[in-house]
Amino acid sequence: EAEMLALARGLMAKPKLLLLDEPLQGLSPVLIGEVANIITMLNQREITILMVEHNISMSFELSQWVYILETGELALQGKPQELSQTDYVQQYYLGVT
Repeated sequence: EAEMLALARGLMAKPKLLLLDEPLQGLSPVLIGEVANIITMLNQREITILMVEHNISMSFELSQWVYILETGELALQGKPQELSQTDYVQQYYLGVT
């Protein structure tokens, strides 16, 4: 509920850019789905979203462009559809062997 309230507060100013710091952390699967739907809706309304998220699968699903950082350094960047096909992302982030 706190995440939803924070998101609603951020939207009151009608922003063009919304910064989200781990919006899915600690949420139940049902709430993750609800927040994901809201993020998708906001993006469709042409609100740019900069999101930091450890849930890489959901990040890839919600994003048009992804930056992957390792120890504070940019390791990879690109479209999620392309990055998800790389051996590096599959092995280290998606658990594919």
